[in-house]
Amino acid sequence: MAATPVGARALYAMKKRPTGMWPEGGGGTTFPARSERARRRRQRRRACGAAAAVVTAALALAVVRPGPLATLAAGSLVTPPQSQSVRHAVSARQPASSPSSYQPSAAEGFNGAASGPLVPASSLAPSFLGGVVEGFYGPRWSAATTVHMIRFMARRGLNTFVYAPKNDPYQRVDWATPYPAHQLGYIKTIVAAAQQAHVRFVYSVSPGLSITYSSASDRAALLAKINQIRALGVHWFMLSFDDVPPTLNAADAAAYHGSLGAAQASLLNWVWTKESAADARFGLILTPTTYHGLSSNPYWAALKQDLTSHALVAWTGPGVLSATITAAEARAVEAELGHRLVIWDNYPVNDYTYVQQHAPRLMLGPLTGRSPNLPGAVAGYLFNPMLQARASEVALWTGAAYLRHPHHYQPQKSWSAALAAVGGRAAPALTTLAEASDQSFLPGGSGDPALAAAVAAAESGGPNVSTAKLSALALQFSQLAQANQTLRAGLPDPHLYDEVAPWATQLSLEGSVGTAAVFVLTNLHHQMPTASAVAQLQRLSAQMGQSQYALDTTGLVSQFVAWTLRAAGAG
Repeated sequence: MAATPVGARALYAMKKRPTGMWPEGGGGTTFPARSERARRRRQRRRACGAAAAVVTAALALAVVRPGPLATLAAGSLVTPPQSQSVRHAVSARQPASSPSSYQPSAAEGFNGAASGPLVPASSLAPSFLGGVVEGFYGPRWSAATTVHMIRFMARRGLNTFVYAPKNDPYQRVDWATPYPAHQLGYIKTIVAAAQQAHVRFVYSVSPGLSITYSSASDRAALLAKINQIRALGVHWFMLSFDDVPPTLNAADAAAYHGSLGAAQASLLNWVWTKESAADARFGLILTPTTYHGLSSNPYWAALKQDLTSHALVAWTGPGVLSATITAAEARAVEAELGHRLVIWDNYPVNDYTYVQQHAPRLMLGPLTGRSPNLPGAVAGYLFNPMLQARASEVALWTGAAYLRHPHHYQPQKSWSAALAAVGGRAAPALTTLAEASDQSFLPGGSGDPALAAAVAAAESGGPNVSTAKLSALALQFSQLAQANQTLRAGLPDPHLYDEVAPWATQLSLEGSVGTAAVFVLTNLHHQMPTASAVAQLQRLSAQMGQSQYALDTTGLVSQFVAWTLRAAGAG
């Protein structure tokens, strides 16, 4: 389902979005042209080079008159308080060779050490559907990426993977067409991986864009699609009617007295009767057209009255993007629907940031805002991930920890563990990026608190900033400036770097901008000329403003640049 309510035209635009506007790091089955990928790599290298050049030039120029940047080169900066940032805690954690650190598997499509046996720290109850739903708009993941995700889930104790990518035409637009052999091979591969990992595989089919619910031929086509997938050893299915027209065609309106709920219930009941007779392990989930909210409505009432009790129903919470979800709310909705719920949590999905916000962003913060007794009140809990599968592991790690031990879940502690394991020896740099990407619709995102504190301290004393405050700023901005290089060299999974590279490049550019601003303030402090330093700051700031990739730190850096230029008389 879409991560925000959008109209049918917008959804169609998302489905038809040109390939090059989606992230190539998402592991999709289609990618930008090779020349486009090469151009992006050149851009990243130039940006990295610019970042390094600014820091190097600033350090070199600072030697003319001793100051905080020269002190930074000497390695004796005054360090700001470290307790405010996860970054420093992560850097002290186990090295990448620790057993709990993530190692990519060669069998999953990449080079490197094997990932080890699929032994979760603590598993969920077998009857509880806890895991991931690949339910976003955008390129579906490649088979290797999906296999990687399934193995990650198994190691974190998750037991259910729902295949529901909106851009698989045979799953949604061409739902009535059987998979051709080469496409069916893709499904076979990921089903086999789930079976090997003891992860429940759920196949979602979405016929709602074109089905006539009362049509015998449409029903036969749906059953044929389900049976094609069931022949692969799949026992669980989701019938998804999210983001489809809320009205019936003339034939169905007459057959079901204008009730969409009655039409969908009739179809699911018929599927259940047919399939459960052939497969004693058959399971069925409905993703309804009204999939969020708390208020009773005629659609839910029809489902309560007509839908078979064997079907579970997906629900995203009070909203499509729910800041909080409580057990009391889930129980109230279950009473309205008359069916057990499966939470479809639209975190950390980010498809809507591409199409609606036009500022793609990562969701790298921990899961928050979920009551500890919520998992015990529902039949299942599924997380809708980002287009970037590897980057999603940070949030999913915390989500798995919540599902396994909801009454003892500590978001910050779990987040630190996730960043240490996923980041390996680049964990401090990954944490820097995560702190710049942790603000979402969930409560608790704080951005980069150490950087915010250093900027606030510098701005509080007027334009003549002290050496100690300049030193603290230089340290914070240097960590940003170096993040991209460190991530590229140090992440244990190169595919993870490919996914986060646009944001890591932007973060390092912001570090370079901040370093240039510190250099301007350093010259002011020592009563040195500032014209060339101001010009360099303005050029880098303009470059930063051209990026389409969103970070939580951008506003803070922009604010600091504006303050610095005013202090230098250039604002």
